[in-house]
Amino acid sequence: MENKTSINHENGNDANRLLAAAAIWWERLTPLKKELFESKYGKIDNQKINDIYKMHTDWSNEDLEQVSSCR
Repeated sequence: MENKTSINHENGNDANRLLAAAAIWWERLTPLKKELFESKYGKIDNQKINDIYKMHTDWSNEDLEQVSSCR
């Protein structure tokens, strides 16, 4: 019997991958770039890191769909 993953579960996994990628991206930024983003966007929290990451990278829904289909 084939194990089917629900769409909601897959979407949750995709969101977790995006959050992980955003966290790694943020950690690799230089202190100067972090300071620049903080001056531009205010206090930085996890949600804001995720939003900034999406704005400043080529991440898109099309990319997310391609990653999801690579299983």
